[in-house]
Amino acid sequence: YTPDGSCAAAIGKDGKVHVAIGRLRALGGSDGSKSYFANTDGVMYWHEGMPALPQSLNVDSIFIGWVKDTLVYYQDPTTLPLYQMSLSTFPQITVDADNNVFVVWSSVSLLKDNSTPTPLLLRHIYGRGSTNGGVTWHDSMPDITSDFFLYHFTECVYPTLSPLSTDSLYISFQGD
Repeated sequence: YTPDGSCAAAIGKDGKVHVAIGRLRALGGSDGSKSYFANTDGVMYWHEGMPALPQSLNVDSIFIGWVKDTLVYYQDPTTLPLYQMSLSTFPQITVDADNNVFVVWSSVSLLKDNSTPTPLLLRHIYGRGSTNGGVTWHDSMPDITSDFFLYHFTECVYPTLSPLSTDSLYISFQGD
């Protein structure tokens, strides 16, 4: 297990660095061949003061984000858009003036529609927050792009989270 190449960092008012990383499982052969497992999942969180990240990133205690609909894991991975990233990836992180930490990411959603025989695997933007500097995280992990009329059949990727948030989070993303 390794970072999938997506990473974001923010510095809190206390000077502590907060980091969010997508997690992937990859293999490298002695002949130089490389492969990855498209059904790997997990957005990991770390901040200064926590123990160093382990060599193998197979530690549940550092996950803050994942695919909410577990039926995604049973779908044909060849139907996923080819980003060569994990199922939950492209994290963005910000820390407000009160040291509240917010992370958003793009995660695969299983969307059912009566017009197609197979479910659609589209990415939506999810988020999670911590009100104690990243020590614990809120249980809710909402789909920020859940509005049926605006985003139900939209591939939502590459979220960007404004570092300057006073009373709201300002998020932009690419949708198709």
